[in-house]
Amino acid sequence: MSDSENTTSEQPGRRLFLAAAWTGAGTFFVLPVAVLLAGRNPLLAAVLGYASIAVFTGGIAARYDVIVARNAIMQLLANITLSTGVALVFFFLFLLLYHI
Repeated sequence: MSDSENTTSEQPGRRLFLAAAWTGAGTFFVLPVAVLLAGRNPLLAAVLGYASIAVFTGGIAARYDVIVARNAIMQLLANITLSTGVALVFFFLFLLLYHI
């Protein structure tokens, strides 16, 4: 295969990364709204929202090779771990504001 035929659209795991991003985006809109409409604690809605953001961001980060690993699943997990750490920082800031 020549270099011109090897494009980023043929990246191993590309569909997996995009599926993770779409799952995170979809659950970000559906889960917190469902929790709030069910009359549950708003903090639970926030937790689910931040978790969805972490999955979405991890999928996008894996798609653009922020952390590269030996296979697609390990790359996705590494990027979701990174994005979870970033989301936790913002979640703790949210908790500080939520309890003031």
